[in-house]
Amino acid sequence: MAKLTPRYQFLWGMAGGFSLELIRLYKLVAASTPAPRPPIDEFYVVVTVGMILVAGMWSRALESEKKFLAFYHGGIAPLVLSFLFH
Repeated sequence: MAKLTPRYQFLWGMAGGFSLELIRLYKLVAASTPAPRPPIDEFYVVVTVGMILVAGMWSRALESEKKFLAFYHGGIAPLVLSFLFH
């Protein structure tokens, strides 16, 4: 199996970062008790897109060789950064 190119490392990492946002949105919609919906404004969109881009860069920086690793590295990037800067 060939190594991922830098472009695909970045794209699979972005997919991993985006998956966290999809899970968060699903939890909001599927909640058994209606929770107040957070406002989706320009700031939220900019931060979300920024974190997805950071996830792609994180995956690229770690030189993920396989699709799953790139996806995983992208998925943990927001979690690691949240832990570091909290």
